[in-house]
Amino acid sequence: MFLRNCVIGLFLGLAALHSTSLANAQGATKAMPAPIIGVIDFSGTVRSSDAGKSVVAQISEQQAAYQKNIQSVTAELEKSRQELARQRTLLDPKVFTDRRRQFQEKARRLQQSVQKVKNQLDASFATGMQEIEIVLAEIVNQVAKENGINIVMNAGRVKGTILFVDSQLVISGEALKRLNKRLPSVDLKLPKVKESLQATPSRR
Repeated sequence: MFLRNCVIGLFLGLAALHSTSLANAQGATKAMPAPIIGVIDFSGTVRSSDAGKSVVAQISEQQAAYQKNIQSVTAELEKSRQELARQRTLLDPKVFTDRRRQFQEKARRLQQSVQKVKNQLDASFATGMQEIEIVLAEIVNQVAKENGINIVMNAGRVKGTILFVDSQLVISGEALKRLNKRLPSVDLKLPKVKESLQATPSRR
């Protein structure tokens, strides 16, 4: 609460400091509402939610089941490898080469299967968390409006990210109009094509 009051005080102080000069320079303008800031650890809230814990539990359970199956297949492959190594000096070189190729193919297919399962689990996890994030974003919007908050900032790992802002505080349109008026274009100093090609050493 102390931090929130300090931030709000800073914004209000800056607004008061510049209000007179802005009014003189631009004339009478629509008064901007005072910023009322709310803070949320967005990703932390998602992870701590019952739905978030449910997603993690389901993924962990599925990972454990796949891991058990993978260990079984891996054990069979290891036995095959040991047997193949034992028979190396007993088998005809051509037969040994063929069996080694078959073993390598089995190992390659197992590796592909493991990667496929990992990708599927990662995609399922991301989809589940995204569904929670969408609902939480709607809730943040509702809570902000109910409490007269016009700016919501993220206090999680990506600190300072704006999650919600009242449309009355958005100045993008006015800023764009003034930018286009003040700087309609930029002239770049581009290299001449012929000179650039001549400066490039030929490859043989």
